[in-house]
Amino acid sequence: MNQSLSYKIRLKTSVLGLIALSLVGTLLLAGLANASAAYANPTNPDLELASNEIAEIEILQYKIFRTREGYAALVGGSLTEDTPLPTLFEVQIPAGSEVIWFGEISGGPRDEDRVFPEPFTVRTEGAYDIYTAAINDHVFQIEFLLIEDPFEALGGGEHVYFLSYTPLRDARALRLAAYLPRNSNVKDPSFQHIGFAPDSEDPLYGISFFDVVGGQNYQADLRYGPSPEIARQGQANLAEGILVTIGIVVACALGASVIFYLSKNRKARAKAELEYVSGDDHDEEDDE
Repeated sequence: MNQSLSYKIRLKTSVLGLIALSLVGTLLLAGLANASAAYANPTNPDLELASNEIAEIEILQYKIFRTREGYAALVGGSLTEDTPLPTLFEVQIPAGSEVIWFGEISGGPRDEDRVFPEPFTVRTEGAYDIYTAAINDHVFQIEFLLIEDPFEALGGGEHVYFLSYTPLRDARALRLAAYLPRNSNVKDPSFQHIGFAPDSEDPLYGISFFDVVGGQNYQADLRYGPSPEIARQGQANLAEGILVTIGIVVACALGASVIFYLSKNRKARAKAELEYVSGDDHDEEDDE
């Protein structure tokens, strides 16, 4: 009887142990599943992320350029060098903007740069669309058409670009820039000549801000005109044009004076002849 009771106790203990081990295994699997979900990629489920946190963007650049569709802008960003890859990042642009291109910048030929798969992961908060993507490199770029016209002709060959961007989060630096026509003259020393367009000789001018605060709008007016040589040439042409115009006006005035003088003389002669003829007739009547 005691042996049977002891056997039953050992059997119950073994069953309880198996149940406990099963529960522990289930909890471990659930924990692994949760960990895997935490590192899941919402934009590309096949890509395993190194971190489930949104990466910090160190440097931002906002740049205006022309396209066949009109004025466009790009926002480029670089992550800190110690950011583990692949990782998630976020960038915002004006709400409702049409995206032209969104991908990674590898530093090589543009055709080799990876493009983020569509449909993009995007949400709208206030006046901005916020894009989220998983990146394999440290540099990204999003290009989009501008809704509002950023350009104005001031007259006299002078023009201005209105540069404006609001970063989503803090960054170490932000550069606002635009491509200008060749031989443009920028007088504001705050703007630096950065380089040239990849497919043309259009110069790129920009201004930099440091210790950028997320949510704060940064603006700058990039004014430019023709080069001094072209401006001087234009002034010479303007002076020549003024002289030619003055000459034409003077010539017209002289011509009008001559015509008026000749017309006046013709009228005087005609009047004299008329008076002379009338005088002869009158004399003849007197004689009769």
